[in-house]
Amino acid sequence: MVKALKVVDHALLGSEEDMFKPLEEVQPDIIVLGHDQVFGEKELEDKLQKRGFKTKVVRLGKPRQCPLCSSGRIIKRILERKRTEL
Repeated sequence: MVKALKVVDHALLGSEEDMFKPLEEVQPDIIVLGHDQVFGEKELEDKLQKRGFKTKVVRLGKPRQCPLCSSGRIIKRILERKRTEL
């Protein structure tokens, strides 16, 4: 789903053993964290630098509230419409 977004250059699945392993493939310039991800930007950036990455870590702000601002809400809306069509 993320990969299909126009603003996304590259999306890949993580690794259960080593979260940095998939990053070796792409050597990202920037990693964007969601507003609710538990990593601290500076802490993650430091860990990346220790592994030889020159990656900037930024965090998205809290999303604005709107009816279709989350995949869960979109799915819920689709299911509600399907039920009313039956």
